[in-house]
Amino acid sequence: MFARTGNFDKLLEKATSHLLMDPDWVSTLQICDLIRQNDVQPRYALAALKKKLNSPNPHSAYYALLVLESMVKNCGPVVHEELTAKAFCDFLHDLAKTTVHENVRTKLLELIQAWNFAFRKNPKHGALKVRSSYNCNYKTYPYFSREKH
Repeated sequence: MFARTGNFDKLLEKATSHLLMDPDWVSTLQICDLIRQNDVQPRYALAALKKKLNSPNPHSAYYALLVLESMVKNCGPVVHEELTAKAFCDFLHDLAKTTVHENVRTKLLELIQAWNFAFRKNPKHGALKVRSSYNCNYKTYPYFSREKH
C-alpha cells in the first residue's frame, strides 16, 4: 500500500505545483484512476488534499480544488461519502470563511453549490447542505440562489 500512496503523493504534488501555468489534467486523472482502482483510499486522498487546500500559495490551493472537483466527478460514491462527512464539510466551510485567497474562496463556494445541487436528493449527503445555507454571504456571492432546487 505504501508504494501506491507514494505514487499518489507524487501525482498530487505534480498536480498542485505552484509552478504550473495551467492545470495538470494528466496527473489529476491518474489520481482519479488510483482511487477508482482502490490503490488509494478516498480518506487518504482527501486528507492529503486538505493539506494542499491549506497551502499559503493560492495556485497550489486552487489546483487542489480542481483535483478535488475531478475526484468528485470521476470517482463515484466512495469519494462522495468522504466529501460529505461532517468533518470534511466543516473543513470546507471553515476554509471558505477564512482563506485570504479570493480565487480559492470563489471556486470553493462554486463547488459547494454544485455539490449541494448534485446531492440534493440524497439524505446521506446532508452535512454539506446544512452548513452552506448558513455560512454563505449571498450578497458577496451572487451565484448562490436562495431558491430551492
